[in-house]
Amino acid sequence: MVCTLPHRDPKEPYYVRTNGDCTLTIQSDMEKGAYIGLPCGALSRLLLFWLISEAYRTKSRRLFLGETIDGFLRAVGLDSNTGNGKRSDGKAQGGTCPIMRI
Repeated sequence: MVCTLPHRDPKEPYYVRTNGDCTLTIQSDMEKGAYIGLPCGALSRLLLFWLISEAYRTKSRRLFLGETIDGFLRAVGLDSNTGNGKRSDGKAQGGTCPIMRI
């Protein structure tokens, strides 16, 4: 993995990391005039790792994430009601809709 998501909330509406020729840029979306946050922390990084692994495994830039969000969460080993699963601390993180460019 060349670039990854932040470990903690950067408290900014954007996040940029560069490693060599690769730059990861994430920009928070706005809801009712306020930024809704960026994906950060262990769960977000693990989900990004899963997405990259699936793209590599399937050799495709398009991934099928399931018919529903519940199906996707089950596929990655998480409970859609609590966020619990392979994560040991059981903390659920709020959903965000950032714009990501790599």
